Amino acid sequence: MQVSSYGWNETLGWLIICLFLTTLFLIFGVVLKKTNGLFLARLPQQFLIDRDDPKFEKERQAGKKMQQMAYRYILPLALISWLIFIFLLMLSKK
Repeated sequence: MQVSSYGWNETLGWLIICLFLTTLFLIFGVVLKKTNGLFLARLPQQFLIDRDDPKFEKERQAGKKMQQMAYRYILPLALISWLIFIFLLMLSKK
C-alpha cells in the first residue's frame, strides 16, 4: 500500500469512492420513496398527474423494489463505510 504526500493510501481512496456511490444510491432511494416508486423522468406537473394512474403500476412496483434494496443493502454498506472511513482518518492522524 503506497501512501501519498497527503497521508492517504489506496484503501482510503477506494473507501471515498464507495461512500460517494452509496450516497448516490441512498439519495435515489429517498427520491423513490417520495415519488411512491415512480422514477422515470417527468416534469413535476406530469408527476402529479401520473402519481395515481394505474397504467404506471409496474413502474411503481419496480421503484418500490429498488427503494427496498437501497435501504436493505446499501444503507448498511454506507454505515460500515463511514465507520471504516472515520477509523482510518483517526489512524492516519497519528
